[in-house]
Amino acid sequence: MSGTPRLVTSFRMIDGRVRCWGEHIRRLGPLLRDGDEALIRARLRDAGPGSFNPLVSVGAGGPQVLIRPDREVDDRVVVDAVGHRDLRRHPTVKGPDLDWLAGRLGVSRGRGAGEGLLLDDAGCVIEAVYSAVLMLGQGTATLLRHHRSLDSTTAAGVVGCLREAGWEVTERGTVRREELMCSPVWLLNAFSGVRAVTGWVTADGRGTAPDAVAAGPAGISGVSGWLMDHATEI
Repeated sequence: MSGTPRLVTSFRMIDGRVRCWGEHIRRLGPLLRDGDEALIRARLRDAGPGSFNPLVSVGAGGPQVLIRPDREVDDRVVVDAVGHRDLRRHPTVKGPDLDWLAGRLGVSRGRGAGEGLLLDDAGCVIEAVYSAVLMLGQGTATLLRHHRSLDSTTAAGVVGCLREAGWEVTERGTVRREELMCSPVWLLNAFSGVRAVTGWVTADGRGTAPDAVAAGPAGISGVSGWLMDHATEI
């Protein structure tokens, strides 16, 4: 595996429980060896009770687990719709482009937002800087699945929750910013869980977004509770 970039996943761990654990293992799977998952779990358990933001990576030398402190979590977010042209070298692999993404998030925060959009050359939305994007309708939801999107560990759980409630969930590869901004939108990632987009920052200033807090079968509190109810005990 010499020369192979390390695969990375990260998440929020609360009292030894991790949402969508199986999806994180699948993300690391191409480089995991027999016994590596058990080793990762043991190192995570060493953190003890409380909330943490672990980062797990796997490369030629085996897995590494970094137990990072927890951070404040907000289930509402304003998004920078000005966005960023996607210049990731390995967009469908988590790890190689983390520094570039951190820089893009810093730019979006400088515009007064908590997240930003990654855009293709035609101006279509790929995903958010660190989150998958889900548009909500009436009994239907659309997950953005551009060919440059990173597979979301959290999306798998959210889709399961919605379908269990009888919602129809589809995927689309091409969504314009204007359409996205007219819909209730959830951002999904493994640390923050499910966040409701409450506003958009554009070149003309800041505006409100359609209500996403109460969207879905039971709002963001309902889907967040479902994810924790189905979390894995490490």
